[in-house]
Amino acid sequence: MPKLDLATQKTVWFTTLSQAATTVIFWPVPLRDLPRWIEHRGRAVGLQLDPDAAKLIADRVEGNLLAAKQELDKLSLLDLPNPISAVSLLTTIMDQSRFNPFDLGDALLAGDRARAAHLLARLREEGAEVILILWVLSRELRLLASLDDPAAVERLPVPKGRKPLYARAARRAPSAHWLKLLGRCAQIDRSIKGVAQGEPWQMLDRVMLAACGIELTMNTYKTLEELMTQLGQAARQAARQLARVTTADKNRALLAIAEALRASTPALMAANAVDVANAHARGLDAAMIDRLMLSPQGIEQMAEGVRQVANLPDPIGEITDMVFRPTGIQVGHMRVPLGVVGIIYESRPNVTIDAAALCLKSGNATILRGGSEVAATNVALADCIRRGLVAGDLPVDAVQIVPTQDRAAVTLMLGLYQFIDVMIPRGGKGLVELVTHQAKMPVIKHLDGVCHVFVDEAAALDKAVAVAVNAKTHRYGVCNAMETLLVHAAVAAQFLPMIAPHYFEKGVELRGCPRTQAILGATIKAATVDDWYAEYLGPILAVRVVDTLDEAINHIETYGSHHTDAIMTEHFSTARRFLREVDSASVMVNASTRFADGFEYGLGAEIGISTDKIHARGPVGLQGLTSNKYIVLGDGHIRV
Repeated sequence: MPKLDLATQKTVWFTTLSQAATTVIFWPVPLRDLPRWIEHRGRAVGLQLDPDAAKLIADRVEGNLLAAKQELDKLSLLDLPNPISAVSLLTTIMDQSRFNPFDLGDALLAGDRARAAHLLARLREEGAEVILILWVLSRELRLLASLDDPAAVERLPVPKGRKPLYARAARRAPSAHWLKLLGRCAQIDRSIKGVAQGEPWQMLDRVMLAACGIELTMNTYKTLEELMTQLGQAARQAARQLARVTTADKNRALLAIAEALRASTPALMAANAVDVANAHARGLDAAMIDRLMLSPQGIEQMAEGVRQVANLPDPIGEITDMVFRPTGIQVGHMRVPLGVVGIIYESRPNVTIDAAALCLKSGNATILRGGSEVAATNVALADCIRRGLVAGDLPVDAVQIVPTQDRAAVTLMLGLYQFIDVMIPRGGKGLVELVTHQAKMPVIKHLDGVCHVFVDEAAALDKAVAVAVNAKTHRYGVCNAMETLLVHAAVAAQFLPMIAPHYFEKGVELRGCPRTQAILGATIKAATVDDWYAEYLGPILAVRVVDTLDEAINHIETYGSHHTDAIMTEHFSTARRFLREVDSASVMVNASTRFADGFEYGLGAEIGISTDKIHARGPVGLQGLTSNKYIVLGDGHIRV
């Protein structure tokens, strides 16, 4: 029935109905008046509720009067002493839980990041109502926001013994900071009630940690330099703590991250959809959009990669090469973490998880600076990582994400040599060159992925077709996709007509040398020298006919990027020569270049691919994130 306002009551249909029957109008209780209605109904059953207690019940029932009556009926059976405060009401509601929201409030006041994250995760696991936790958090923030000066704590309506907690929290940040967080609590409330977007638990987690100081923002720090320095200091401290944790603790955290990824698939897909929509609106190219996109299968693969890392042997602490010296001492190596790893990357959300997993297992702290293209996705992924860190009782600063998209933060990060031990760029050539030239610490990198497949005269051509098609078209926007196909002249006339239709069917543009054009026709575009150097990251392939194995190897050496190169041949000696003489991080025989991947190599995940020869080469997994130190064992030995 429509709302019975004065105009409706004067209509013919309502007048006729009123004359034929007794009409009773029940006016709905406006939400703003619901606490007073609850107080009134409470008195009817012998309950004296203070205004905060009534508001807490109103927030729980969300306007449902029947639910409100049922709550009051249950309270009347508990024989609570009147008057009933919100604190005593909340204590009664939560008395069956091992973890208490009031402990969460204490952690907030103390700025205890680890305990706050731990308590919030445990309360969530126990099925605590998010609205009750929000009430506790809002109450503490409201009191802190009312303090213009820490000395004003004396006027707070809290027990005397708790006032020092509020005074210390007030000295940690100005009242404007607490007021801003209180506004974010209002957004969480709207999300709980379904009138705003967002996952309440994730939002609550971020507000709680921001209240403890883990959310580093330019609103908290006066300068960008101060922000980046704090990130570096926190990472260094976390690295020292990680050096003491057990393999079991690391594995427990990793398995919790994997489970959080699976459980958060809808939230991750929603966040990624925001990034993809923004990328289209900004006119980003198809290759970049392809790299930033997530799918349920991709999230499952990320989770499985984390599980694989957890199942890998822990390299840290491994002692090797112990030998006795003539002096009687033993000398050997112990494998140790690098310390703090900085990673700067573009549009690859899987890097966030791969980096976190490998750095945690290898005992390294990490600072991640993702591109603006994946900002929303990274926030959701960071929530999964944080939950895993809490589950493993690891320091929450072990994985930090730079909270600003200001490009000046990259320059500052590259200068933090006193905190960051190694830098890893993941992205386009421009980013890698920037990091290489400006970093004050060692860099693990590759500039290009100009990968080749050479079809030898002794190749099995059916195999060669399958491999060469897969190497190019499995995915275009990745560094291990083939960019140039080399074909021995002895089989070119037979092989090129076999493979070309497969490329045409998939929309791949072929750019060939004159001999390639002579075989396939004038529809093939002429290749230039620039094509031999090109990393297309798209549906374009350069094709060249060569006369010998030596010519193929020379082409790869001249134009390649030392990333991944493959040969198709059934001739053993030819394969051995190719493996020995091609100077690339990965060299393959009768296999697609797309296998050049840490996951496929059994590393669980990779943090990047290095085409350098020091300190790591190829896909960088656990071993690449460690170093060795000498250890010496003696028994009172002295040098004479």
